[in-house]
Amino acid sequence: AIWSSCSPDFGIKGILDRFGQTEPKVLFTADSYFYNGKTFDSLERVAGILKELPSIQKVV
Repeated sequence: AIWSSCSPDFGIKGILDRFGQTEPKVLFTADSYFYNGKTFDSLERVAGILKELPSIQKVV
């Protein structure tokens, strides 16, 4: 098994560059994150990741 992670503020390209190399089967994610007094939605980014990484079988 391989474990890889990234900061929630990574853009889609950065995430794909990192995770595309390992062909992940499970994606652990959060629907949003809080930074500098603001909440940021992550769901649109997650949808983009799933389109580009067909190896993902489960999202947690």
